[in-house]
Amino acid sequence: MKHLTEELWFDVPTRRAFINITPQVTELVQQSGVQEGLCLVNAMHITASVFINDDESGLHADYERWLEGLAPHEPIEQYRHNDTGEDNADAHMKRQVMGREVVVAITKGRLHFGPWEQIFYGEFDGRRRKRLFGQNYRRLMQRFLLAWIVLMTGWWSVDAAPAVTGYLPHYRANLIDTLPVEKLTDIIFFSIAPKADGSLDTKNARPEVLRKLTARAHAKKVRVHICVGGWGLSAGFAPMTANAKARTSFVQQLTAFVRKHNLQGADIDWEHPKKAAEIANYQTLLIELKRAFVPHRLWLTVAAAGWGKHLKRETFPFIDRIHVMAYDQGTPHAPFAGAVKDLRYWETQGAPKAKLLLGLPFYGRNAQNNARTYGELMAQFKPTADTDSAGGFHFNGPATIRRKTHHAVRDGYGGVMIWELGQDATGKASLLDAVRAALHQ
Repeated sequence: MKHLTEELWFDVPTRRAFINITPQVTELVQQSGVQEGLCLVNAMHITASVFINDDESGLHADYERWLEGLAPHEPIEQYRHNDTGEDNADAHMKRQVMGREVVVAITKGRLHFGPWEQIFYGEFDGRRRKRLFGQNYRRLMQRFLLAWIVLMTGWWSVDAAPAVTGYLPHYRANLIDTLPVEKLTDIIFFSIAPKADGSLDTKNARPEVLRKLTARAHAKKVRVHICVGGWGLSAGFAPMTANAKARTSFVQQLTAFVRKHNLQGADIDWEHPKKAAEIANYQTLLIELKRAFVPHRLWLTVAAAGWGKHLKRETFPFIDRIHVMAYDQGTPHAPFAGAVKDLRYWETQGAPKAKLLLGLPFYGRNAQNNARTYGELMAQFKPTADTDSAGGFHFNGPATIRRKTHHAVRDGYGGVMIWELGQDATGKASLLDAVRAALHQ
């Protein structure tokens, strides 16, 4: 049984406060590696509370007024508890009403909230005035042990279904009506681009296209994400991440874009940060993005080549999935050994196996670095299922796709990623069908 127990401490300078602790709890859930289980959060002080509700300032003001009406702080002489010299009897009663703890289900590695639900720490006695040495007073900043964050798994069977994530470029929008969405768990629409000032270039993500895609995908309970960046679309990352104001604007605008279009998350594809400052700024961006995404239960994924130092160990808890681009490696461009090597590389960098998705190419390359889709190669050369080359092009045929998928599943990785869905062949030669066949072996 997996478990994690952590303590959080808070300094609260006011007598009463409500603090949203959902981001901290979410980070601990991710660190725990628990996929299916329970999360217990409880206050360890008798004048503090943990509860679940909406993060809305008017509601919090109503709580304050209501609780003060139930158990007014003054006059303090009305409470027998205060005969001991304390002045916090009302805080004990307010805590009794608001409760000591919450338990939240963990489903597929995420806190399973209802609409608008967030976890809050309620402080009802966070500022005390203690009399010291005659008429001298000082304000004490109380540090209350917030909670034992306990995360457990093993209480019921784990849904171990691996991810099958496919990229769909904007220039394949004509395929949406016939896309076999039921064979996928996630679709990533490619792509919007970051600008240096933190704004978004969304010209390739037309609202009507996103509406059609999400309607088809959501009907089959398939998540849809937006890709940001990619090859030739990453120039804005370096200046944007280097400027705190621009970075904040980017986080706000991307969060708003994802929510507006009813998407489930964003995939960051910076190709590629290499300088030390760029890499450091990239970590800051990912952490700030995830913290903005947490209240809305949005996914944050990244695309990464099988090399480099552009993702750090301390950043992995903030990333939901890493799409390992295990292709374009030379000639042949995507051998089985290269896929194994790329996955192991990110393991050595500290990435959890369950977050690593093996990238599968649905295209081929020749020695001159020219690319053709697998569908085109199949139509022209009609290679057999166990063949990985034809007409001077190297690709992954159905047998290799099945072998790679089986390896990813058998060895405990998070699943597979496909670049890209519009490159597949139809009928019995379909590579996506080969993926599905491997999952059911």
